[in-house]
Amino acid sequence: MSVVKLPVTRAGRVSLFVLVFCAGLSPATAATIAVPAGGDLQAAINAAQPGDELLLAAAATYTGNFQLPVKAGAAFITIRTDATQLPRPGVRVTPPDAARLAKLNLRMPRPRWPPFRVRTTGE
Repeated sequence: MSVVKLPVTRAGRVSLFVLVFCAGLSPATAATIAVPAGGDLQAAINAAQPGDELLLAAAATYTGNFQLPVKAGAAFITIRTDATQLPRPGVRVTPPDAARLAKLNLRMPRPRWPPFRVRTTGE
């Protein structure tokens, strides 16, 4: 049996290293984060990573001033209800479906009214 010895170039060594390195990486997996009724939705939003899915309890109400922070990555973070009896994809949601959806109650500060100050001058 004869052994053939091939010349190995620098590019060949780099390519082999990249191939072995990439084979050792495991693909990122998306998490499903369940937020129960009365749970901390903002904490779940903050903990979520691109590709994750937040499942809100059906018919639950979440109250707060929710902020969606900028996350590194190209994937979306999906926020949806865990209701099982909703219309299939592509079918419009109707008012009777509202009872099964999660609701967001935003606590916004009251705007000052009027938004400007009126000055009167004596004549």
